Amino acid sequence: DQFNQPFALYQWYAEQYSNASTGEYTPVLRGCNGAINRKALEKAGGFSRQAKIGTDDQLSARLQQSGIPICFVRQSQVANEYPIALRSYIRQQTRWLRVSILRSFAHPAWNSLQTGIGFLIYFIPVWLILFTPLLGKISLYFALAWFGFMVISRIRVMEFGRLSTGVKLSRKTYAYLPLYLLVDVYTHLLSPLQLLFPPARWKW
Repeated sequence: DQFNQPFALYQWYAEQYSNASTGEYTPVLRGCNGAINRKALEKAGGFSRQAKIGTDDQLSARLQQSGIPICFVRQSQVANEYPIALRSYIRQQTRWLRVSILRSFAHPAWNSLQTGIGFLIYFIPVWLILFTPLLGKISLYFALAWFGFMVISRIRVMEFGRLSTGVKLSRKTYAYLPLYLLVDVYTHLLSPLQLLFPPARWKW
């Protein structure tokens, strides 16, 4: 139903790219498509612990601590609906990013470096723009070059998604890529700030 929605394709292709780089095991149980047997669930403490956000993330951590590996079943597919409204997308992404940051603090061994690098990629162009008054136009040129690099990386992801799914990519999706990227930069800047304020920290 969403094949004609450029923003939905943008999210779907990104998920296909992420799935392709996932190995046999994954550190996180996916809430939208996951299965766990009763014995493993009971060993991990069941659903007895409260989780304000990231319920699947917290359960994943307890499974790992209990020595229960989480397998990534590449063949498993379920119907999913991607947020089309910009407000819904930002709310979803900032929640996921906050969970990712909180996980890195709670479980340092859980790809903390990878999480930090992921945020740094989005922060770099913003920092370069902010330092333009101090460093001059060269800082702005580097910011534009970095943003261009990010757009090209997005094109690579979109092309991979198109080839792996067989669903054609509309020209409109390519035209919107810089806008989608700006939205992602915004969510990466907003989510750490939300952690500083308790009401926003646990916002679902």
